[in-house]
Amino acid sequence: MAEQDLGEKTEPATPRRRRQAREEGSIARSMDLTAALSLLGAVLLLLWLTPYIMRDLAVYVRETLGSSSDDLVSRDLMGGAEMSRAVRLLVSAAGPFLALMFVVAYAASVWQVGWTFTVKPLQPKLSKLDPLNGLRKLFGAQAAGRAGMSIGKVLLILLVSIAVISRRFQGILMLPRYTFAEAASRAGWYLAELLLWLAAVLIILGILDFAFQKWQWERQHRMSKHEVKEELRMTMGDPLLKQRQRGFARKILSQRLQQAVPRADVVVTNPEHLAIALQWDAKTMNAPRVVAKGADYVALRIRQIARAHRVPVVERKALARAMYPVVHVGQEIPPNFFQAVAEVLAYVYRLNARKAG
Repeated sequence: MAEQDLGEKTEPATPRRRRQAREEGSIARSMDLTAALSLLGAVLLLLWLTPYIMRDLAVYVRETLGSSSDDLVSRDLMGGAEMSRAVRLLVSAAGPFLALMFVVAYAASVWQVGWTFTVKPLQPKLSKLDPLNGLRKLFGAQAAGRAGMSIGKVLLILLVSIAVISRRFQGILMLPRYTFAEAASRAGWYLAELLLWLAAVLIILGILDFAFQKWQWERQHRMSKHEVKEELRMTMGDPLLKQRQRGFARKILSQRLQQAVPRADVVVTNPEHLAIALQWDAKTMNAPRVVAKGADYVALRIRQIARAHRVPVVERKALARAMYPVVHVGQEIPPNFFQAVAEVLAYVYRLNARKAG
């Protein structure tokens, strides 16, 4: 049983272990899902931006093709300006697309793992240079599984591509009968349809891959019961030591109560949850003094000690509730409680007088 606790990893990773793994760059994520979402974003962005890109390109091509020989000569003489114009056109056409693609790819990655930044994966490790480990990763079961999954993905993509192309095969054969602009538009829509189908299939595969990566990460980061106990001891302290400390503190408190409560003249209770022990000496005090107070277990101990030493225990719910938050052990009670406490003390004195008589 001891070996099982030490060796067998059956417990899920603790929050501290998960945080350490994230800091080391060990995160469950699917690169396939990120690529699939990026492909979907690229297709949608192209469908949205293509009209604007084609408009700018059409203006540039129209001006270039419609130029006279004199204009061409002057452009040759001003090649730098013409090149600058072409570069600006390219940037204006491709810049928004590339910027939005960066946002899509970043959002797809953050959606899976949240925002995290660490440089530990970039730090050199000698274990990464071990050729045996490299061969195990290259020819191991995980590598074989990844290769099989990759082949399956390729076959599935081929089947989806064949199905979509077969559906549009007659339209593709009719493209040469249209004008160049109309044929280009139809071909673009056919290509977009194919890419959307592929993106949908890849997203489904990516979600399955992400679930598998999550399961595999949880499995790799399991902890043994001994590791959980050791981590609990490091973060919260030794439970046995804390238990001994609580027992020692309770013993000290009980000794203090044993000394303070017998000196009291009365114990005011809630009746069960609160207890306040009061002492009154007209010669040395200006007002009754609190010698002990407590709630729940401490209140029970105060009542037990009071009964054992024949100190009167008086139930005054409203008075106990009002006094408990504001009075402190070793201090005299506030003036607003003088009358209520005086009535309690008078009742106790009358009760003691009857017993004495």
